Amino acid sequence: MLIIGIEQTLRKIPNDYKYKANYLKENGKQIETLILGSSHTFTGLNPKLFKNKTFNAAHSAQSLDLDYKVFEQNRKYLPNLKTIIIPISYFSFTKQLNDFNQKKLKYYSIYWNVDINNNELNLNYEIFSEPVEVNYNRIKEYWIEDKNNLTIDTNGYINKRYEPSWNDSIYAKKTFERHCANLNSNQIQHIIKTHYHDLEQIIKQAKSNDIKVVLLATPTTNLYKNYVIKTPQYFNLKNNINRLSEYDNVIFIDYFINNKSFSKKDFKNSDHLNAKGADKLTFKVDSIMNKTFTLITK
Repeated sequence: MLIIGIEQTLRKIPNDYKYKANYLKENGKQIETLILGSSHTFTGLNPKLFKNKTFNAAHSAQSLDLDYKVFEQNRKYLPNLKTIIIPISYFSFTKQLNDFNQKKLKYYSIYWNVDINNNELNLNYEIFSEPVEVNYNRIKEYWIEDKNNLTIDTNGYINKRYEPSWNDSIYAKKTFERHCANLNSNQIQHIIKTHYHDLEQIIKQAKSNDIKVVLLATPTTNLYKNYVIKTPQYFNLKNNINRLSEYDNVIFIDYFINNKSFSKKDFKNSDHLNAKGADKLTFKVDSIMNKTFTLITK
C-alpha cells in the first residue's frame, strides 16, 4: 500500500508529458494544427503565432515511432484536426528515443499511455525510475515548496529556455557525429523501415480523414548542414522524403537547405533555433501552409 501511495503521489506532480496528454483529451476539439516531433519543433515552432488553433505535442528526442503512437492514441480527441506538422531531421529515420535518453520512455508509458514494448519497472513506474532520495526531493519540492517540472506554456511550447554561449565550429561537428548512424547495420536498417512505416501510417490515416501533413526540415547553421549534405544517410533521408511527398496530402517545407533567411543570431546552437528564430520560422511555415492549402482546396 505504501508503494502504491508513493506512486500516486509522484504521478500527481505536473510535468510536460502529463500536461500535453491531458490537454489533448480535454481540449482536443479546439485543435486544428498539431505539432509532433523532436526538440526541433518543440523549441522551433510557437503555437501562439499560427492563425489556426495550434498545439505543440513535441518533446525533446521524440522519435517517429512515438509520434505515430501519440497520434494513434489521441486521434479520437481531435475531430477538427486539419494539419499535422512533423519535423524531418538528419537523424529522423535512424534514431530512436533510446539512443538519446531511454529513461524518458517512462513518460510515454505512464502519461501518454502508449505501448513502449518494454516491461522494465523503471520505465513503467515513477517510484522505480529514480533513487529514493530523488523521489523524496521531488515530493518535497512539489507538495511542500510548490515547485514542479513544467517548462511549457498553455499551448505546449517551451517557455523556460537555457541558451548558453556556444562555438559553432565545435558544436556542429559534435552534434553531427552524435546524429550519424551506420547504414550497414541491420539494426539501423530495421529502425529506418520501422520509422518509414510509422510515418507513412500517420500520412495514410491523415489522408483518410482529410488532414494535411507538413514534413518540415528545420534550419541549422551552415557548418552543421555542410557536414550532413554529402553523407549516404542524408541521401537516404531525401529518398524517403521524396517517396512520402507523393501522397497528395503531404507538403515538404525545406528550411534545412533553404536556410539563407536565418542568421547565427537566430540559433540557440548549431541545430536549434532560439526564441527569436523560432518566431521567424513559425511565421514562415504558417504563411506557406495558408497559401498552399488554400490553393489545394480551390
